[in-house]
Amino acid sequence: MTSSTVDLVDWDGIFAFVVHTLGWTWQDAEAQLDLHRLAALNRHWRAYPPVHLSVARYLGHEAPVSEPSTEPAEATGELAQVLAAMPVHTSAPALNTAAWNAARKGDAPVH
Repeated sequence: MTSSTVDLVDWDGIFAFVVHTLGWTWQDAEAQLDLHRLAALNRHWRAYPPVHLSVARYLGHEAPVSEPSTEPAEATGELAQVLAAMPVHTSAPALNTAAWNAARKGDAPVH
């Protein structure tokens, strides 16, 4: 299996948007921002767009690329891409499931 780089989230773009919108420094954003806060900010900004976006929209400016997605990877199927890109070690010993199988059948020894 070959590994490849999968860019699921444009973190630089997300941080640039937050830094620009809130007037933070990169260090502020790194220290203060987590996924829960980012999701809360995005919900707020969808309801009440930042002024620079409202003005740009009013003037007819179209962004060259869409805003970065902060949805969980499962929502877009990207988790499968990440898992597919992970290396697989085939030299690991096979898992012995005899005890599990016996317990499921009710043949497990009583201790």
